[in-house]
Amino acid sequence: MREPRTLFDKIWQSHVVQVAYDGTCRLYIDRHLVHEVTHPQALFAEVRSLLRPGGHFFVAEPRGHVSLSRFVATAELARASGFEVTAGPHVRFSRAVVCTPSPSSPAPARG
Repeated sequence: MREPRTLFDKIWQSHVVQVAYDGTCRLYIDRHLVHEVTHPQALFAEVRSLLRPGGHFFVAEPRGHVSLSRFVATAELARASGFEVTAGPHVRFSRAVVCTPSPSSPAPARG
């Protein structure tokens, strides 16, 4: 039987990319504001190609900079890029969604 894991353990383990021989870990955590990138479709494609199975991409955009219609368009772009999009947790002064790779949509080829 597995030992219960804390929230910290779950977050840590879901971001580990590599564990070195001495026990140190390399993690992947990234932060982008989608409204500030030149080609958001390229961002979504790159994230989609990098996510491990069971990975998630959290998108939060500030209400003061991104209108509701623009945020909805961002969520639709994520869907078109092969993500399932669900409402995200409450983030103060922001709108948020969680993007999970759709099992029916293969990851784009990298390279």
